[in-house]
Amino acid sequence: MQGTRRRTRATRAERQKQIAEITLKLVARYGVHGATISRIAAGVGLSRAALYKFFPDREAMLEAALDLMVERVPKWIDMSSGSDVFEHVMDMGERHGTLGLTEFEAFTHPWFQFAAASGSGTLTEQLRERHLAFVRTFAALVEQGKRDGSIREDVDTNVLAWSLMMWGWAEDVARLVGLKEVIDNGTTVEVFKRMLGDIAGPDQDNHKGRAEEKMSPSSLGQGSL
Repeated sequence: MQGTRRRTRATRAERQKQIAEITLKLVARYGVHGATISRIAAGVGLSRAALYKFFPDREAMLEAALDLMVERVPKWIDMSSGSDVFEHVMDMGERHGTLGLTEFEAFTHPWFQFAAASGSGTLTEQLRERHLAFVRTFAALVEQGKRDGSIREDVDTNVLAWSLMMWGWAEDVARLVGLKEVIDNGTTVEVFKRMLGDIAGPDQDNHKGRAEEKMSPSSLGQGSL
């Protein structure tokens, strides 16, 4: 006697995540304006009417896609390491290029598609709030470094947090426009090192020296700039 398999119905939360994932992929491929309700519905395998059982409108689907994308950002901090915050931050500069490569379609490409489509209204406000959330995360890391003595107390926390943010943008743009060589040859890492090379606390000169040696182009096996 053959047994019958019972199909497990996806929960509401699971279906919403699926819709957000499909929306994000469509944004990466077609841009925000090209991520239409028809394409989202086809990608998920639902009717247009059924989509609205999970989200009130297309804007809510785009916001869910943004949230899904933002969840990947902490990887830059989490995948980096060091005995203190100074070493951790310097390691972030080295690892960002690898992360940008692995997350290009999942984060970098759709992120700039969202930015390109903004201008005014809710989408711009949502992007603004998420950018500020990233900066606050970086600022908290800087403050932790001041407490452990690895980052100078007189460093402007806000400026340093925005420096991390803007450098990340610059490297992402380089990859986006096909300037992969400035990442591969160590140029972007050298820029990062020079930008942040003087933030080490007074008792952390040895950390700075180790970081410079570790992050030099020769140590990366990429030759001199």
